[in-house]
Amino acid sequence: MHFIGLDAGSVAVKLVVLDKNGVVIERHYVRHYGHAVRTALELLKVIKEKFSESSLSITGSAGKIIASTLKISPINEIVSQFY
Repeated sequence: MHFIGLDAGSVAVKLVVLDKNGVVIERHYVRHYGHAVRTALELLKVIKEKFSESSLSITGSAGKIIASTLKISPINEIVSQFY
């Protein structure tokens, strides 16, 4: 099991993959040039092929739109720091 965290901000999409022990095994920072949703979905497609058994959490200014597209609930980036 892997845990994927995605933050879609106003400038870039950031993604991190953690193993079951919380160790970072992969990270990405991709500027989206105004296309946050498309960039995030393209990145997620690649990541999900590598880490098919995973959990996904999404934050950020474009997070609500992306989460809605994927039919999951977004997490407020401030609240996410609590977890």
